[in-house]
Amino acid sequence: MTHALKIPTAAEWKELEITAKVAAPRAEDYAGWEERLRAHSAILLAEMRDQRQTQNDCQGNATANGTEARHRYCVGKMVQFSDTYAYNASEYVSSPNDVGRDSGTSMQSGVKLLTKGIPDIGVKPGLCLESEWKYGTYETKASRFVERAKGLTIEDSYVAEHGPMPSWDQMLIALSAGGTGHIGVYWAPSFVKLQNKYSCWSKNANSGGGHAVEIIAAIELSGIWYLVVWNSHGNGFKLMPRANYEAYQRNQFAPFGGYLLMPDKPVERYHNRVISGGGYFSPSKGVA
Repeated sequence: MTHALKIPTAAEWKELEITAKVAAPRAEDYAGWEERLRAHSAILLAEMRDQRQTQNDCQGNATANGTEARHRYCVGKMVQFSDTYAYNASEYVSSPNDVGRDSGTSMQSGVKLLTKGIPDIGVKPGLCLESEWKYGTYETKASRFVERAKGLTIEDSYVAEHGPMPSWDQMLIALSAGGTGHIGVYWAPSFVKLQNKYSCWSKNANSGGGHAVEIIAAIELSGIWYLVVWNSHGNGFKLMPRANYEAYQRNQFAPFGGYLLMPDKPVERYHNRVISGGGYFSPSKGVA
């Protein structure tokens, strides 16, 4: 199965440690976060697209998926961002020599793309829409990538803060306030079925190839919260229980890395935004 994810260099780890700045969400700042999380998650489960990657572009897919979720929260409209641009651009951010190799990218390259853009060619932080850089129109030469990238309309990534993955309770609150978790893990973990319907993490993998996914939401089953982990293997999202998350979070999703990505002024947004398309939704998508 195609999914290659690169282990970051020491310099990539260090750079994001230096630039990290994210406030740990506090329950007292987000009154009623459980209800807000239920509503926001229902919207995402109804509107997010399923994907099947055909290259080693899992990190690009995760970058786009997270951007779609944050954009939906902040703007109130679901749009489709370009996975292939996110992948090609992440290659370029790592090194122009990586463009066209299709050997995967690091988690850190995606975060840098969303927070810094590509300043050496004048491309601002964020992603373009899928309509501007369709899936599969992958550039194999850096010069051609630069030519296309300079003419793009780049949309806001809604990442004003990035930092370490927080505790379980703080992660749930962050999701209710429009945040996402950009994470890399060894693949494949073991899964079990919940309610004969949901594919749920049962055992973390500790070796093998890496895979990038995005924590975008959470759902409650029989009074227990599970993180919704959006995947790009064409078989739907996965659920992650608290114990599995905490095992990863203790080591910050090493060796690949994991980052909490938050929009600007999250507390103010939380208290001032209007949820459009609200209500509840019981997901009916098949998951494997």
